[in-house]
Amino acid sequence: MRSPWNIPTNILADRLKRLESAGIVASTPYQKRPVRYAYALTPKGSALGEVLLAFVRWEKSKSEYEHCWGAQACLRDEHGQRRTVRL
Repeated sequence: MRSPWNIPTNILADRLKRLESAGIVASTPYQKRPVRYAYALTPKGSALGEVLLAFVRWEKSKSEYEHCWGAQACLRDEHGQRRTVRL
C-alpha cells in the first residue's frame, strides 16, 4: 500500500482501523491474495463531512493562511499574490 501523501503504511493502516472501529468507514475485501480492502464512508462518516466543512470555513475566516498539502502553508501577500511557506 502506497499513500499519495507519503504516510507510512503502518500509520495509515492504524488510522483506517481506528476509523473503522469508530464506524466512520467500512472495509470491503476486493482481492484475496494478498488480501486488500477498499474503504468507503459509512452514513456516520458522511455526516461528519458537514462538521469538518464548518471547521474549514471557520478557520479560513479567522486566518490569513490557506492550508496546502504537506508540511507547508499558503498565504497571500499584500498584493494578493499566493506565497507558499515551508513549515
